[in-house]
Amino acid sequence: MPAKYSPLDNIPTSVTETFAELITRLVTLSFNEGKFQAKYKTASVTPLLKKQGLDTDSLGSYRPVSNLHTISKTVERVFMTRLVEHVKRSPNYNRF
Repeated sequence: MPAKYSPLDNIPTSVTETFAELITRLVTLSFNEGKFQAKYKTASVTPLLKKQGLDTDSLGSYRPVSNLHTISKTVERVFMTRLVEHVKRSPNYNRF
């Protein structure tokens, strides 16, 4: 994982390797049960100025940046990896 920090995380990203087994168990349970905790589905949205010199009083001058939980991003990456592998094994994969 990149060493980025989300304001939603209770622990810094730099220690995720320490918790790799627990995170793996969480991902496995989530996939097996088809559930994902609601608290990991929320994002912290920060408005950032699109470029210097724009009117700071106008909402149109800003773009939203969403920060997700590191756990959420990890589960998403595992899911995408599994989905891509599943699609590649599909008999119709090479038809397009």
